[in-house]
Amino acid sequence: MNSQYQKTIRDANMAYLNMAQKFIRDDMKSALELLGMSQDAAELIMNLSEAQKNQYRRKRDFAVPIWRDGRHGLEAADQPPHTQARG
Repeated sequence: MNSQYQKTIRDANMAYLNMAQKFIRDDMKSALELLGMSQDAAELIMNLSEAQKNQYRRKRDFAVPIWRDGRHGLEAADQPPHTQARG
């Protein structure tokens, strides 16, 4: 993959995580509805430290896949595919 694309994807992931984290901290109830995620996923994002976000950024070269039901994305990203939640 082109290194510029990888950087763009990592930057977009960080922008999303930072925006989501701020929104969740400011107004959890609205964030759950508007971001379309579960409370567990929101709490996971809310509690990420800067070091954890930066570590995730360095490890991931694909867009954070967060679906509206919150069963995928960050809470499932480090699990093998056969153990991820199914819809």
